[in-house]
Amino acid sequence: MDATIILSILKKKLAFLSGGKDRRSGLILTIPLCLEQTNMDELSVTLDYLLSIPSEKCKARGFTVIVDGRKSQWNVVKTVVLMLQNVVPAEVSLVCVVKPDEFWDKKVTHFCFWKEKDRLGFEVILVSANKLTRYIEPSQLTEDFGGSLTYDHMDWLSKRLVSLLANVFLFQYNFQEIQSSCS
Repeated sequence: MDATIILSILKKKLAFLSGGKDRRSGLILTIPLCLEQTNMDELSVTLDYLLSIPSEKCKARGFTVIVDGRKSQWNVVKTVVLMLQNVVPAEVSLVCVVKPDEFWDKKVTHFCFWKEKDRLGFEVILVSANKLTRYIEPSQLTEDFGGSLTYDHMDWLSKRLVSLLANVFLFQYNFQEIQSSCS
């Protein structure tokens, strides 16, 4: 895929790796859903890219995925959780679906993911933002969830872009050196 397309998708912050870790030392992947309809194809591209970044050793520890459903519709949350099964099932150990505080007051829903652990390949829990600390230390949670971990998405993007450009220039230099030595 064209790097400019990936960059434009990454700018949307459909998902991100904050640098935080869960209590098992697994990386935290956050999917901040919003009121606008989430493009599942773009989310899939984002997840593929983000999951290509960590080392195999980090991936082996598994990811905790925080699906922030506080500003989204329940059907979008369900679609994203089911999508995780297809995109990253082996690497996900826990999915924390963050619900709005008034979730149970507004409607009664049939939350059946707890029955699906064997089929999904990971555990799914429904939790309020203030209860995330049962699973993740506050120092490893971003400020969006009441934690103290600072995450700046645009800063992360610029650092990734600089790293990518450095690798491209290094590749180009090495390629030119090889071409020169073959001439």
